Amino acid sequence: KVCLEYGFLNDVVVKGSATPIAGKTKETPACLADGSFCGEDLTTGGDFNSDGCQKYFNCLGKEENGPSFIEPWWFNRDVTDSSFRFEEGKVCAGISSTAGNSKTSMELWDQDFLGEPLKQFREFKVDYDIENSGNGGSVAFVNFYVRAQPGRSIYYDCNFVFRAPDVSNGAQGTISINLDTPSGGARKCTANYCTPPGPIDDGCVDGNSINDYLTANPNAVFGVGNKEWYTFVLTNGSTQQNNENLDVCWSDVSFTRVDEAGTKIVNTFEFTSLN
Repeated sequence: KVCLEYGFLNDVVVKGSATPIAGKTKETPACLADGSFCGEDLTTGGDFNSDGCQKYFNCLGKEENGPSFIEPWWFNRDVTDSSFRFEEGKVCAGISSTAGNSKTSMELWDQDFLGEPLKQFREFKVDYDIENSGNGGSVAFVNFYVRAQPGRSIYYDCNFVFRAPDVSNGAQGTISINLDTPSGGARKCTANYCTPPGPIDDGCVDGNSINDYLTANPNAVFGVGNKEWYTFVLTNGSTQQNNENLDVCWSDVSFTRVDEAGTKIVNTFEFTSLN
């Protein structure tokens, strides 16, 4: 952490394997014994801070097991038919399957701001590099999960989608989200794990910005509420699509918010290879 004139900068370097790591990493065989104390997924009753869960995450963070959980990021936690790998200055996600459920998922697990007021949000940015756009479906986007009120144990009330502006082969660019950026989509939680009590739909509308959502839900908070710890997910591919040959790299993530006193807090993340 570095104290700056305007606030604080937290810079994290995330180092991972250059060898592709495939499949659901929460099912890493070497860690399942520890995982049994945590639950296959935290939604089955595990507590992130419990001894069992900490053993599980420590196991996932070992080099011989990926690593696939490199604090505070969890790579490919619950998706199949894809892999990720680290290169100098970036982390890349590839899909070789024609399966209709093929995608990659890179989740930022951070309790520091989970459940904090959404009005403290200022900006999220990430650079992308489309090495192969595959079949041109849902190529590269950021999921931004929010809940309408504090204390709600629902998975989420709204999942905003912010898409890469250019997803052609070889395209490079930045997904930049601020309070007024129109979303590329807004998904209401409708699955069984969202009822009861069911989602609050106000403001969860395609094209709405975070400010639009705050107008409808002034007490909204960051992140999911089902015992997991993420707000932002870097995603390639989607369900019900053939995403064969899709290959996208991500780099230079930054997230800016303010605290209750108005002090700016900037978290930056750099990706690079262990090799």
